[in-house]
This record gives sequence, C-alpha cells and structure tokens, in this order.
Amino acid sequence: MDAHIVWIGLFLIGLKMGLSVADSTDCNGINMYAYYNPSSYYYNWYISLYDNWWYNMTFWGGYVQIPSKENVGTECQLDWGTLIALKDKHPDISTISDDIVTLPACGLNQNGKCEDDIVVEMRKCHGHLFYRFPEQSFNVLDRWDLYICFDRIYSNSGCNDTEHVYQTKNENGGIINFEFGDIKNGWMNAFVNGKQFLPPSKDDEDEVFNECLQYQYGYILQEPFPNVLSETPVRLSMCWVHEKYGDYETNTCSDIYIYTRLCNGQLQFDFSYFATWSDFLCLVHRNNVKVKPEIGHKILNTEDNGKLRKVYSPFLQYRCESDILDGVTYITKWYINGTFQVQMGPSSNQDELLFKEDFLSALGPGYEVKDDSITLSKSGSATVDIEQTIPKGCYYTDDEEPNCEERITFEDESSVPDMCTGKLRVQNIADVGNPFVKIKSLKKDEQWTSTTHRIMLTTADSTYDDATDFDLQVYVTDTTGHDKRRSVRSETIGAIHVTVTDNDRHRNKRCYSHVDPHMRTVDGLYYEAQEEGNYTLYRNKRYQTEVVTFHIA
Repeated sequence: MDAHIVWIGLFLIGLKMGLSVADSTDCNGINMYAYYNPSSYYYNWYISLYDNWWYNMTFWGGYVQIPSKENVGTECQLDWGTLIALKDKHPDISTISDDIVTLPACGLNQNGKCEDDIVVEMRKCHGHLFYRFPEQSFNVLDRWDLYICFDRIYSNSGCNDTEHVYQTKNENGGIINFEFGDIKNGWMNAFVNGKQFLPPSKDDEDEVFNECLQYQYGYILQEPFPNVLSETPVRLSMCWVHEKYGDYETNTCSDIYIYTRLCNGQLQFDFSYFATWSDFLCLVHRNNVKVKPEIGHKILNTEDNGKLRKVYSPFLQYRCESDILDGVTYITKWYINGTFQVQMGPSSNQDELLFKEDFLSALGPGYEVKDDSITLSKSGSATVDIEQTIPKGCYYTDDEEPNCEERITFEDESSVPDMCTGKLRVQNIADVGNPFVKIKSLKKDEQWTSTTHRIMLTTADSTYDDATDFDLQVYVTDTTGHDKRRSVRSETIGAIHVTVTDNDRHRNKRCYSHVDPHMRTVDGLYYEAQEEGNYTLYRNKRYQTEVVTFHIA
C-alpha cells in the first residue's frame, strides 16, 4: 500500500478527465471512461465544492483510495494544509457495489487529530471505484488548503499481469536516458543485456550526473535503493536536483514517488508519473563488483592402518562481492586476462555464481613480481616487491601437526657455488637473515588478506670479477606436502633482471697477504688460510693478471 497526494481547492480548473456526470443516482449515468489522471500521481487537481461530481479513482494498474487516519504515513503529513482521512478502515473494494456508501471522514491537523467532520460518498460502477464529496460535507470548512494523501492499490494479479509490462530501451555506455514517449503507463522491465538498471541516488552524483541528467536537472532517489524486494510494490521517494555553480543541489523530496517490484529475478518500475516528463529521468547500471578469492576445505574421512582420521583438502574459488539484491537473478561471466572462461547462473544464490577451482588452471601460482628489471649499485641495495594475489590452502589431517607453509626462493642459475664468484645476495626485509619468504597457507575457516612481500638485493661480488648483469629466477615451493599424499613441488613465478652500475669500483683498491698468511681483499674483508695447497690470491681479467700462492706446513 502506497500513497500520493491530491489537492482540493475551491474551484474546478479545466481538469475534467477525472470527473463524471453530476448528480447521477445510478451507474448508467456515469461516464466510465472519465478516469482520474493515471499518469499524474501527485498532480494538483481540484474539486469544486458545489457540483457533486463523482471522481473515478481507477488507474491502469489498480485504484487509489483515501487512507484511514490510523494508516496515514508520516510522509503524508506536510507542514501546512489539512489532510483528509477516513475515520474508520476503508471497506474492501470487493464488497462495494453500485449502491452509494457514506464514509465518515475528517480533516487532520498537524498532530494527526480530527478537527472537522467530512462526509465522503463511495460506490463502484463498471468495475471502477468512485468518490464524491457532497456539498454539505464542506460547509464547516472554510479552507483553501485541503489535500488527500491517497493509498495506491495495485491489482492482485502481481507478476502474472504481463499485459502492463514493457521493456525499457537499450543502454548507452551504462546509462539509459529517456525521450518523450519512452515511458508508458505500466511496469517497465529495466533489465537489459544482462544488466540491472536503477534510478540514480545521491551516491551516484559524482559519477553519473553529467551523463545521466541530460539538462543538468532531473530526479534522483532520496534514499539508497532497498536490498530486499518482492512482488509487492514498494514506493520510492524522488528528489528534484539541478546544477548550481558547478555542483548539484537538491530542492524538494516531498511529493514525487515511483514504485518498484521484483518479478522473476528482475526489477520492474512504475514510472508513469514521468510519461510526459521522460527527459527528467534516467537509469544507471552500478558496476561496484569486487572479486574476492577464498579458500575452502573438503573434509574427507579416511582410514590408515585401522585408524580413522579426517583429511582437510583445500580448494580455491572466487566470489563476486557487490550490493546484491535479495531474490534478483544474476549471471556471472568469468574472464582471466580478458579471455572468457565460463558463465555461471542465472541464479539468485551467490554460491551458484562462484568461479570454482576446476576453471582456475590459467591463473598460475598466484604471485606477481612487481619489478622484473632493476638497477643495482655495488655500493648500495635495491628492493623488489612480490605480491601474493591468491590465497593458499593447507592440506592436513587432524592427527598430525600441519606444516602450512610455502616459500618464495631466488636463484641465479649462472652462479657457481663458490665464495669467490660474483653473485647477488637476497634478504627478506621482514625476516632478516633469511634469503627466502615464508608464505602461510590457510587451514579451515582461516581468513586471508592480500599481502606484498619485499626483498632486498645487494652484490656479493667478493673478488670483483666484474659481472654487470644477473638474472634471478623466482620460485614458489610448496612444502606442505606429505610423502603419502603430495610431493614437494616448485613453480616459477617470475624473473628479475639486475644490472650492476659501478662494476669497476675495485680500481685503486689494495689487497694483500702476509705472515702465515693473513689476507685482506680489495673490498675490505679479512681472511685466515692455514691449509696446505695452491690458492689463487688475485686475478684481474681485464689485464690478464693472476697471483697464485702455494702453502706448505
């Protein structure tokens, strides 16, 4: 049940579309085609106090009726004027015949109390509801500001009434603008090309107003769109906005309404008020969807050597997070790097719209190296970020201590495992001393947030063999496996090319060896060597120079 306001004045001013023949005592004398204006829910139509006209309250989808004073909504109470309401509950329209029924009414003051008695006459002719306000009913009222806040009653056919449903026009860049004739009397289906369109609200001001409101003025929703809807129509208040000094200013939100309902998972709107004001209204598609990865676990009951245990086997899936409306049917189309993978739905159940692990092989290991080429000075350091984009699930049982860990490792495949060979040092900034990054994998019901890991690179070129370029391979190693269930595996997640800028800084440096012997390298490190054998003390590739020593006991 919804409401709209009609004003009652002292003179009839040219709006006889809502009137019938005066003083008819039976239905044959009433013009059944003289309807109350169906497109003007809040049109200021006037009733003469002295001509006893019958007013047909039928509109295309039902009828409007005077509310009882107990059912007058707060939105009907204005700061001025006298509201007319019935003293008792309105009779069921199915019980009304062509016989005239007299209903006691009154004028409500600002506190909702009856002040003046008014008589309303009612009857049903040709299936339509008619009201009349006899002349004597207004003798006690010396007012110009009487109004009725009608309840709007739709027919009981609900979504089965397809006769009064029409399709909206096609979108243009996520916006639907209307022209004269686009909006009709009826329910507009605003589901187009797999997208649900809604009237804009104040929250959309910065994003859509310049495109949605063609003339820098029009109507928007006063409140955020409701999340729960059904076949029962719901009234939504509209506000008039216009551009002023570059910003949009809201004027009035008190007397214009639209109606919406949910039919077969799609929203329908009664925009009939705007049938002659189409360019004051527009619709938008809100694309505020966020994709969230999550880990679930399948629980398997197994037996091992006569002992029962539970095995927790992880799986990965993706979920769309958005302002999903209850009962609305959705379709999700999933893409990886622009390549279509699978369509899920239509469904109103979020769990049936998930992107499941069966389709996720193209995602890779779930890490991104943020910078694959860096410059490094031998006298300095450089950092590289690695972002974990996908959560990892832990495979474990309930009878053992789980090892829920992966590791990101780094390897220069051209490096020779010799302390005197040029190489790079890798250090985990968050875990000083470790040349790798530990990644926690999730057990059942544990939550995950995206994490960025940072490493620091320096040179370990102790003999300055003048290497200028390094290629550091980055791997992720799964260490959560168990010999009976899963082997340890590694995957490449990227590579980092490192260019050393000052590889000749060894020039004019001094190294030496003396006594038994004690040595100092050109980069300032000290060594002791009391082992027998031949040793390369110094080598310079540029000048083909080499010093070899022989140690004996």
